[in-house]
Amino acid sequence: MKFSISRVAEGLLALAAALLLAALFVPWRLTERAPAPAVPQTQAPSAPAQAEAPHHHAPPDAVVSLFVKRAAPRPAAAPVPAPEAKKPVEAPWLIYVGFYTRDPGKPCYLLKDTRAGRMIKVSEGDAIDGWSLVAAEGKRMIIRKNDDVYIVIKR
Repeated sequence: MKFSISRVAEGLLALAAALLLAALFVPWRLTERAPAPAVPQTQAPSAPAQAEAPHHHAPPDAVVSLFVKRAAPRPAAAPVPAPEAKKPVEAPWLIYVGFYTRDPGKPCYLLKDTRAGRMIKVSEGDAIDGWSLVAAEGKRMIIRKNDDVYIVIKR
């Protein structure tokens, strides 16, 4: 019984494959079109018909304006207030390690970020990985990370 069912299934699959293959090679015409009837030629009227309007040529800008979406006039924008300068916040997680001279007369300070466990280089005027030195005054340094300002105490 099992054998005959598998044989029938294989036979049906083979038949379906043969029909699909035949459908690819046999040209099928589902709709036959009749040839268009010949139009008898008559003499053209001597005067053009009144219904036809003369063609007017428009400048290219006028044609383009038909396809371009025009923006509505925008109202004058209100002036944006300048962002407030953030006050420096003390950062106890930043520990001063030391400094070295990168360029002649330009020190580069090393800080340890205890939260992330990595070293940060800070130099005046240069933004290294987003960090830059704002001011170094005695035992206190003011540094900036993007828009945030921090105070680091040298120990």
